[in-house]
Amino acid sequence: MLRAVRQIAQKLTALTTVFCVFLCSVVSGAYGSRVSAPQASQTGASAQESCDHFAIDFPKLPKAGTGTASDKILAADALAPCQEAARLTPSPHFTYLYGQVLLAVQRYRDAFHQFKLGADSGDSSSMNGVGLMYASGWGASRSDTEAAAWFRKSADAGNTDGMGYLGYFYMEGGGVPQSDADAAIWFSKAADRGSLDGINYLGMLCFKGRGYPQSDKKALEWWRKSAAAGNAVAMIDLGYMYAYGRGVRQSDADAAAWWRKAADAGNSDGMNKLASIYAGGRGVPQSDADAAAWWRKAADNGNSEAMDNLGYMYVNGRGVPQSDADAAAWFRKAADAGDARGMYSLGVMYQNGHGVPQKDYREAAAWFRGASDRNCDQAKINLGVLYQIGWGVPQDRRAASRLFAEAAKSNDPDVAAHGKKLLSDLASDPGPWNRSSASASNPILLLAVGLALIGAANTSPSASTNQSSHSGRCMSFAIGNFETAKTLEGCPF
Repeated sequence: MLRAVRQIAQKLTALTTVFCVFLCSVVSGAYGSRVSAPQASQTGASAQESCDHFAIDFPKLPKAGTGTASDKILAADALAPCQEAARLTPSPHFTYLYGQVLLAVQRYRDAFHQFKLGADSGDSSSMNGVGLMYASGWGASRSDTEAAAWFRKSADAGNTDGMGYLGYFYMEGGGVPQSDADAAIWFSKAADRGSLDGINYLGMLCFKGRGYPQSDKKALEWWRKSAAAGNAVAMIDLGYMYAYGRGVRQSDADAAAWWRKAADAGNSDGMNKLASIYAGGRGVPQSDADAAAWWRKAADNGNSEAMDNLGYMYVNGRGVPQSDADAAAWFRKAADAGDARGMYSLGVMYQNGHGVPQKDYREAAAWFRGASDRNCDQAKINLGVLYQIGWGVPQDRRAASRLFAEAAKSNDPDVAAHGKKLLSDLASDPGPWNRSSASASNPILLLAVGLALIGAANTSPSASTNQSSHSGRCMSFAIGNFETAKTLEGCPF
């Protein structure tokens, strides 16, 4: 169950932010429909039965603070019987289940306490829970070292998920020295015990040449094995391989087929990818209506990237009636979920006064700042211009210069060129700006507005870009960024 728990981790930093992405990919759908079980105070076997009833299909470490209304209802329904079962039954199983439910309803300190009780009694699943809480900073002071230590205890106890978590920490260098070799060892141990996510990560190591020589062939073998067993993450990876012709004949149709399988399996990333190819007409007949429908499904399942993409569909009236108000609402949902593109997009709406009560530079600056802090280079440019002019923020040429310089280093050539131009213009401008000089004829202000219009009107979701989410381009949809490296030893299979 690697990568299983949340997309609200923007409050975390560095490794933990990456780790949260790692945890999020497996549990992406709703928990399913069930007949409601008794919620009143219970004793003995009845409490156990009710708790187990609600725990059917409940993720091993549930999404905290996210998900659909039905998810939250299920967690609330499970709270009373699982509390009773944990209180009345000296069993690590119910101690752990109760911790799960507490985590799902965002009672983080109580969840940490419950997981710690189970872990101290030797329950390896609870050890994973403690490790997660330390990794995220939920209910405990964030500590990668403590997290890694608890994952190691779980792994040493034979827990497959603990092996996968520890492998990921070695791969990223969190709480332990970075080591692709050790990551491969622990992923292999998890895979040997049937972990599909362990298999997925072995494929990723082979694909990127980390711990093994780069091998598209071996990566494909691992991912096919996992996909054949029903793993949606592997299906998405296989879709990428066909989309870019890596190890296979390039085929948009096959890429679409794999992403459809992932989407049909309830994976919101698969839904998001499928929507993108409908928008671009790659491998399927172009259909804005289908694109919007799949983005809505993904967004309803908590996918913040899909929320942002759906917002752009409303901006442009593609597949949905044109509505700046609906666009702003979806951008806000994405922004509230911590999505940098959503923050940038919402900032653009406030900067232009579209879909919001009125033009508000202070609000725009706040959202641009949030996006900028998450490496959105367009937001750095727009925020820098606001600092240079003094709109919504105190006039500050140094802050503007710093932001333009950061944007000038963007991996996106257009953004980098804008950043360099603004930096050069700022350096040649001898005196402070005043608001009266920021007119429609001013080239710097025009540039800021132009970038805003690129984000709000000209940039619609597309399946044709090969930019990663960390490349600095936070306006357009990205379908992957494959990279390779050279290391030693042969890929296993």
